[in-house]
Amino acid sequence: MDMPQARSTPLWHPRAWPAPVVNGLSVGVGLLLMTGVLGVTAGAPAAIAASSGAAATSVADTVCTPRDKPHQMVPAVIGCILVSMLVGLLHAHAWPLSLAGLGVIFASIFWMAWGKRGGPLTFVNVLTLVFQMAAWRQVPTGGGALPLFEHLVWVAVGAAGIALWSGLTAVVLARRYRELAMAEALDALSRLMHHQSRWTLEAARHDHPDAATAALLALIRAQASLPETLQAARDLIYSQAAPEGLPRHTRECIEALAQAVRLRDVLMGCQVDLESTPPGPASLAAIERLGQLMAQEAERVAGCAQAWRGLGPQPVPAISAWDTELDQQAVMAGSSWADLSLREALVRRIQHLSWVIDALDAATPFGHGGSGLDASTRIPSPLPPVDVHGQADLLQAMTSTPAWPLHALRAQWRLSSPVLRYAARTTAACACALALGHVLPWASHPHWILLTVAVIMRGSLDQTLMRLNARILGTLLGCLIAGTLVMLMPAPLGLMLVLGLAVSLAHGFVLIDYRVTSASGAVLALLQAHMLAHGHGSVWLDVAERLADTLTGAALA
Repeated sequence: MDMPQARSTPLWHPRAWPAPVVNGLSVGVGLLLMTGVLGVTAGAPAAIAASSGAAATSVADTVCTPRDKPHQMVPAVIGCILVSMLVGLLHAHAWPLSLAGLGVIFASIFWMAWGKRGGPLTFVNVLTLVFQMAAWRQVPTGGGALPLFEHLVWVAVGAAGIALWSGLTAVVLARRYRELAMAEALDALSRLMHHQSRWTLEAARHDHPDAATAALLALIRAQASLPETLQAARDLIYSQAAPEGLPRHTRECIEALAQAVRLRDVLMGCQVDLESTPPGPASLAAIERLGQLMAQEAERVAGCAQAWRGLGPQPVPAISAWDTELDQQAVMAGSSWADLSLREALVRRIQHLSWVIDALDAATPFGHGGSGLDASTRIPSPLPPVDVHGQADLLQAMTSTPAWPLHALRAQWRLSSPVLRYAARTTAACACALALGHVLPWASHPHWILLTVAVIMRGSLDQTLMRLNARILGTLLGCLIAGTLVMLMPAPLGLMLVLGLAVSLAHGFVLIDYRVTSASGAVLALLQAHMLAHGHGSVWLDVAERLADTLTGAALA
């Protein structure tokens, strides 16, 4: 029997956009509005300076609740202003600036001590360093204190402005983020069920050991990625729990997520049952049927995910009865009582699975309104309903803390710390990048090599190589797009609109497809350099330098 495939989401539909893409679009709109208003009221130099601070600070703007947004954006604004001040004071002195820049990179990497959520703040400081080095290469080195002060003021305005915009959009998009978090969690569960079904069928047949091993590895990867997805949903949904007076939408989200966690537990129980299954004709028949039914139930879960995205109810086929069919197979095969007892256990397990999905379906907008099992085998669910009243403290305790406790940082100050070793390796590579940037014959943008090294270097060689390939391919594509746009669209207004779109894509796809982020970043850098030079010079020379710097930085990383 061919396995049904997980329902694909039409990415062209706005409601199908994942939360990071929605977040990236909000950042791009905010940057465009700010740049446009400042360009009209304060002039182009002020708008460019403010956009450099806003673009760097916006990296910290990731999907979270309005309550947690200050914990994201306040450190980013402070870091952006401090790094900008440091570069502004030292921009006329090459060696002190290089040493200070290396210190910034080394210190910034220690935000990784707080885990994945510290990564954006690391890159806020690194991008601020690169953007300000680029900005000060366009002004005379003897400009005096007033130009420096004015530049820093506008950088601070841009950083603070994008932080305020981030807080505003977090409030406006909070409900949508919760819906998308539920959809992502259910999609992850649906993929897990499909992988578990495929592994169940391959393991039961025993005729393709390589296929069974591949299916098991895919199942393990799905299991490993699920906890992070569920935790992201908890952070967005359970944080809204209150002792009383929950809005209907919030209550539905909490109930649906609780059922999703229950479904995960049932799936783990199914795997334990299968791993302890004794051989026997009826056992193998029951296991194979269980795999087929699990794939059909996975389609129901995928349909719930689509409903949470707002794409409407998704029709799914009903699951046919299977008790009689397997009884006849067992009798014909002369199965033992142990085999028949196991079959009954698997029947109860799939019935339990269907009950949980029924409850999940009932808590879903545009729910399908019925069990996946045929009426002939449907048994009223004995599962107790999820009671969210009086559970606010318990639900809040399951969310991640938004604070930055110092003990996490102190724990990294030892030679065995992976964060410390990562910081040392990256700083050494960036030192080589700075040195090369000042001696290479095309050193008009030495900060490009530094940026390439900083974004490619990862905590392990495998991760670095994956990021390296995506960076090179994306940069090549972005250079071709930028050169073509400058030829076809020389007007500054059109290029500013492209800059806003590039920021949105770079921000929204950084965790989805880094090739898109690299291509958008190349477009952003080349168009900024072209506009700062007021359209003088050849953009194709900048394209050639960008490619050369990317390859050099990739080799160093």
